[in-house]
Amino acid sequence: MLCFCVGLALMRVYSRGYPLLAVVMLPPACLLLWQLYHQPMVGAFIRWQQGHWSVGRGAASEAVSVDSKSTALPWGIYLAWQELPAGGRRCVWLFPDCVSAEQLRRLRVRLALER
Repeated sequence: MLCFCVGLALMRVYSRGYPLLAVVMLPPACLLLWQLYHQPMVGAFIRWQQGHWSVGRGAASEAVSVDSKSTALPWGIYLAWQELPAGGRRCVWLFPDCVSAEQLRRLRVRLALER
């Protein structure tokens, strides 16, 4: 459905007399749709245990350091972190339908305490 809406929006831009803009917007739109299709964080979990944060996928878990850019908003949580051994930076948006209300509340409290 999202692909259909993006295509329709690009067609509307084209039909309104902006063909160059529609052509320029086509590659970024396709790239973003491709990235949404291949979401790397599906099935991952975030855990705070004994004073340490960890992110896991499947049976594997790795230690992370939560970045100060992380923020809790009324409609969701932006969680940014740095992988400790590798140093890579990642981020994820968490919405109320992603996890249970209790887990979301605990994450909000933990982020507030981290500040």
